[in-house]
Amino acid sequence: MISLKQKGSYMKRKIQDFFANKDFYLQLLNATYLSLKQYNNPLRFNNFCLGYRELFTLFLKENIDDGQLMQSQWFSKDNPKYWDNTHQRITRNAYIRYNFFHNLSDTQISCFPNAFKEINDFVKLFNKLSTFVHIKQETFNINKGEIISRKKAFEECIFALITHYKNIEKLTGYDFFEQYEDELITYVANENIEDIDELSGSGYNVEEFYCEDVCLVKAVDDLIEISVRGTVSFETYHGYRDDECSFQYSLPFDARLLVSLDNGLNIKKTKQINVDSTSIYQ
Repeated sequence: MISLKQKGSYMKRKIQDFFANKDFYLQLLNATYLSLKQYNNPLRFNNFCLGYRELFTLFLKENIDDGQLMQSQWFSKDNPKYWDNTHQRITRNAYIRYNFFHNLSDTQISCFPNAFKEINDFVKLFNKLSTFVHIKQETFNINKGEIISRKKAFEECIFALITHYKNIEKLTGYDFFEQYEDELITYVANENIEDIDELSGSGYNVEEFYCEDVCLVKAVDDLIEISVRGTVSFETYHGYRDDECSFQYSLPFDARLLVSLDNGLNIKKTKQINVDSTSIYQ
């Protein structure tokens, strides 16, 4: 059985892993825990929660240009879901939507099951963090035992938020891939691939495509650009008749496709298919 202390350490470690892609995030995360050790500060628990909330806010806005977000076809300052008129700022709902779905319209997003529900549930959970941050009598100058109890509840909220964020990632990535795996593989396997063509003399035969993941890139007019990454196994042929020889390769590839989601997945055209052949020449 996992003890409460072990469970707390596990939760903290998982939270650290989520933010480990940037040193500043880890520095800010460590600083939030230092706040709890400011024993003479009656606001130490509130500061701990505030640091965590701001960390997640920074993460949510990372690499998002506000100007580009506001130019999205779905954004409107008249929609309180996306624009906070009181504080004159973009809402968390708009940031999380743009983070995953970019410029996709409501109709396009509706092709992803429960997408809007997932976004709304994430925002509700995010807003719950503020209930810990706000200064109230019951959180001001509280004792060690009370801090331990409230800290546990707050970390559980953060952990749930991270889990929910990953669920939305799956919705636009792995789940999307599973739903349309056959169509993607069939389409890419039947495309002429210039990089492989250059490796072969008298032709080649693609034996297998293995798609590892799919992610949305952006909306292009009424189409969606997606990125497909994986491995392709193929055989190249060289020479002629008795002098013919062949070589087998298994190399990573990435592709960009333009698709429509009006009636299931309809691939309109290929933007590019690249095969990484650098290992052959090393």
